[in-house]
Parts: sequence; C-alpha cells; structure tokens
Amino acid sequence: MKLRKHPKAPKMPDIGFSFVPGYTGKGYATEVVNALLGYFEGRGVKDVLGFCVPGNERSKAMFRRLGWMESGVRDVYGLRDRMDDGVDRVLCWVKEGMSQDLEEYGV
Repeated sequence: MKLRKHPKAPKMPDIGFSFVPGYTGKGYATEVVNALLGYFEGRGVKDVLGFCVPGNERSKAMFRRLGWMESGVRDVYGLRDRMDDGVDRVLCWVKEGMSQDLEEYGV
C-alpha cells in the first residue's frame, strides 16, 4: 500500500502487488490485501484505491473476490515513482462504500 508522491497522483493510497510466476494463483494477494486493509483501517485509513493492467484477469478476479467495484480505465500519474509527466493507463478499483467518481480522489 502506497501514497504516491507525484503532484498529479491520486491523493489517497493504493494497493499494488506483483508476483514471480510460480507464486501466482495461490491466493496470496487476496490474503495480503485483507491483512493490509485491516491493519490500516484500524489506524484510520478507510479509503484505498486499486489499480491493475486492464488485461490482467487474475488481478481483476482478486479485486472482485474482495468485493471491490471496477471504476473504468484511466490515465494515472505517479505509479512508477517517476516525477516526470509519465502516465500509466490502468483499470481502477474502489472499495465497497467509496464513490465511483474517481475525480473525488484525484484520478
């Protein structure tokens, strides 16, 4: 979970993950996201975004298992910690109870 530093990045933390191919499909990401959310929610962080490559079916399935809602493909700055105007086109996800109007979150 990370709050990005780029001036055009979303103004709230997002969940990110990456696995070596031999460790995918085992439920690790789902388990870790649940644990992270529980930890940070206990410290007052309620709103968290999720991003994945639009064609990444496993990531999309994980967000659906967590009950998150798909909020469309957007151009998002700062995901790779570049301070230039580099932008990534990603599929955005929000937790249940959050607005799907991503402009509220700086996306």
